[in-house]
Amino acid sequence: MRHNRDMHMSVEMITIVLVAVSFVIVLNGIIFAGLAWFLRRMNERFDKADELMDERFKKIHQRFDKLDQRFDELDQGFDELSYKLPAI
Repeated sequence: MRHNRDMHMSVEMITIVLVAVSFVIVLNGIIFAGLAWFLRRMNERFDKADELMDERFKKIHQRFDKLDQRFDELDQGFDELSYKLPAI
């Protein structure tokens, strides 16, 4: 066989290169899928945490609204009392 200065690769070398490239592609796909799963899972957990916080804040706002009503009633009572007292 005569060598014509062209590069020759054996079938085994081509197979090794293709397997290495396929391995890198599959590994990147696995990493991408894992990160996508992780982000989806974290988004679900943050959504649940947001819902819990919203419920808690809603309860706190209701308590403050009741407290505001009590202060308004107390202010009205003081206003009525100040009108009834004689001026000094």
